[in-house]
Amino acid sequence: MIQAGLDETRVALALEPEAASIWCDTLDADTRAALAGTGTQYMVIDVGGGTADISIHEKKQDGTLKEIHQPSGGPWGGIYVDANYLKFLEHVFGEKAITALKTEEMTDYFDVIREFETKKRTFTKQTKGKFMFKISATTRKLSEKFTGQNLEQRIGSLGYGDSVVVKGGDKLRVDPDIVRAWFDGPINNLVDHVKSLLKEPKLRAVQTIVLVDGKFWVSNGFDVFVRVNENVPIDHQITKEYIPTGYKTRTTVYRTASENPVYVTDPGCELLGELVTEFPLDIPLSELGTDTTFMFGGTELVVKTRVRKTGEEQILKLNCLK
Repeated sequence: MIQAGLDETRVALALEPEAASIWCDTLDADTRAALAGTGTQYMVIDVGGGTADISIHEKKQDGTLKEIHQPSGGPWGGIYVDANYLKFLEHVFGEKAITALKTEEMTDYFDVIREFETKKRTFTKQTKGKFMFKISATTRKLSEKFTGQNLEQRIGSLGYGDSVVVKGGDKLRVDPDIVRAWFDGPINNLVDHVKSLLKEPKLRAVQTIVLVDGKFWVSNGFDVFVRVNENVPIDHQITKEYIPTGYKTRTTVYRTASENPVYVTDPGCELLGELVTEFPLDIPLSELGTDTTFMFGGTELVVKTRVRKTGEEQILKLNCLK
């Protein structure tokens, strides 16, 4: 039987946790080495939007995998963090206001949700400053309509004190302890489940846990602007697009005689210095897409950044680190 142009003799279906476990063989050298030995037992935790899926395998002598525990998991994915955030919004703005936002102002509602989806990925256990969320002016208007209270007055009456602050009419600055609590339920349930698995006698040899979550990032990657022996005319400019990972970033600049550098740790790579960029704090990081332009041909390397949303430009000086 052939469906959708696929020959069933050449296609095999696998459960998601099993596919994640096989995928580990494509990871970095350190991870592959940790999983390579015959008899190695390891756990893979694949945290998705709705569920956390867990598989546990043993590497056999011929390189194949043996399942030593049936796949397990639970409803501990990112959408449950989102649900806690929505409960917080309902508490602050009122259930009627959030319901009206969903049903009558859907564009604004989805903007609020997308904003949180992006911002929650930047939140870490080490985050100390207040976290800012865009909640739209419409949300505020609906809240004041249904509660009959000014938003600042309502937040004060709820007893948040300085933990929740209205900023600029359409943003909230929230204490990190409150944000952290939105993650606690899903994370604690996942940790408790993993602990219970590792207590089982047949899993006592499991020494490695691989967590699949978020985007795949390459550490120490060499992003080439101009290659060695390339003809560079006066006023030659190279522009690339980036999204910052923080409101103050430090970008290191290297040079090398290698024609095809891969990592800044490769032999012959020389550190020249760093570029320090500061971005406006009142704009979500996801909206701070930046054009970074290296301008060559002069006696000095000149770098210009431009935030596409605001048009704000900065001329950066290369700070020597030697």
